[in-house]
Amino acid sequence: AGSGSGTNNTSLTVAPGLNNQAITITGVASRVLCYKIEECVVNEAGFEFDIDGIAQISWSGIGKIITEVPVPTPTINEGILSTTNLIRNRLTKLDISSTSPSPVTYGLVLTGGSITMSNNATFITPETLGLVNQPLSHITGGRSVSGSFTCYLNTADNSSAELFETLLGATTTITNNFDLTFKVGGEDTTLPRVEVAMTNVHLELPTHSIEDLISVETNFHALPSTIAGTDEATIKYIGV
Repeated sequence: AGSGSGTNNTSLTVAPGLNNQAITITGVASRVLCYKIEECVVNEAGFEFDIDGIAQISWSGIGKIITEVPVPTPTINEGILSTTNLIRNRLTKLDISSTSPSPVTYGLVLTGGSITMSNNATFITPETLGLVNQPLSHITGGRSVSGSFTCYLNTADNSSAELFETLLGATTTITNNFDLTFKVGGEDTTLPRVEVAMTNVHLELPTHSIEDLISVETNFHALPSTIAGTDEATIKYIGV
């Protein structure tokens, strides 16, 4: 059995041997390393949910340079023991309303999906001979909000089969327009849940998966209401 004291001292107790005496070995563990990323920018957040797991957000970003620094004293220690707000093993409800190619409302029950929001940031890095090149600064590109959702092929009224039939039949429509509201965690009265509303969404043609049940996956792209707009998606958290 092992135990620790502080950050560097470690003791190890070995099971009793032939003489029925335990042996304790005390040593110094490897030191704690702490790294600092300067001028870091959060570039992308990916929100993933499915019926078999816990809804999670994966953050990614880029920084100018990474250096080793002394271990800081934690100043934020909030919510690390709280597990009541986790969204796990639940179906997701998706409300869809369309203005193009035809005005209609659909209701889907999803088995999984993902939403990715990206700033498409890049660093400006000069090239200097004989030196390790370091970025000067970063710039953001065109922001994109996209993702996909998966559901079973359902032939009920205003369900997945009718939605995909509409998409396949719209051969003269260049850009379709849908309003999507993801209710990750269940119905309106289910707690906790997360709602992601998008009011100007283009849906791609679905892909089918033939297994025990026929399921379909559809990719989508959310757009702002204007060229300079930032209203691609609205996120609402409803806790317990």
